[in-house]
Parts: sequence; structure tokens; C-alpha cells
Amino acid sequence: MGCADNRGADVYANRISIYYGAAFLSVGFWERAYAGEIFYHIPDRGMPCYACALGEGTELSARVQANHHVYSNQENIEGVRFEPGISVDINFITCIGVKLCLDILNMTEPGYRPRLLNDLKQYTLVCNTSDPEIGGEMVEIFSYPLQVTTSLKVGFHSEKCTGQCRYEIKDH
Repeated sequence: MGCADNRGADVYANRISIYYGAAFLSVGFWERAYAGEIFYHIPDRGMPCYACALGEGTELSARVQANHHVYSNQENIEGVRFEPGISVDINFITCIGVKLCLDILNMTEPGYRPRLLNDLKQYTLVCNTSDPEIGGEMVEIFSYPLQVTTSLKVGFHSEKCTGQCRYEIKDH
């Protein structure tokens, strides 16, 4: 599981998982945990890895890039308001990630019935609020609070990937 505070670390963690032939799951949070994202990669299934799907970690801006313990990208942390309930927002998204992780770990077990793996896409966004005063303009991508997306599809981001993860090709 990749649960780093930045995309670059998740790219690196996914590369390590590919090297060892292991599945990878990342759970990350956007500003003040108003939303989060869940991404998984299962090797040898023709899926783009984190870097192939989302880039090397610097192109997307909704997820906080730096390690800020207050989950904010504001320079002046003294001006950041206390956010009651942020741990509940983090837990909501994390619980979805844990359920998906259990599905991935058990997907080859006879008789196991997946809870989420058959319904969620490789990249899932989870919304904790649709209030622009909390999430800014990006919150408008969500239709309602507590939305779990089921329609997002990722493809191969780089021309170096031609229908198969370039890191899987290198390591074989």
C-alpha cells in the first residue's frame, strides 16, 4: 500500500511493487481531506501503473504535494483554521481503500466474493463535501457529498506505454 504524502513517493512505491510482482494500492487526500483518491495496479493485467496513468507525480494539482501535517498547501500555517472532523473525512476514504485492499489480497482465494473490486475502477475519487468554501473550485467535479466515483477510467499517460505498463516491460 502506498499512503505517502505525495505523488512522487506513490510512483516510486508502485515501481517497487512491479519489481516484486505485487499488487499496489494508493490512498491519497486532497486539500483538507475534502476529497481523496484511490488507485490500484495489479501486475500482468494490462493496467497502467501509477506513473503510466497519472504521470510522474507533478502534473496533477488537486492532491497536496508537500508534507503538511495540517493537510493544507497554504504557506502561512498560522492562518489555517482548525478543521473539526478531518479525521472522520480521512477515515471514510481510508475505509474504502482498506476494503479494496482486502479484495485485492483475496482475489485468488476460492469462494471469496469481492466487496468493491468488481465495482470500482482503477482510479476512484471520493468526495467528503461539495461545498466550494471548503474545497474551492475543484469541488465542482462532484455531484453530491460523499460521492464515490465509479465511472473514471485511466489510460496510458505516456507515449512510452503502448498498451502495457513500461515498467512491467522493463522488468521482464
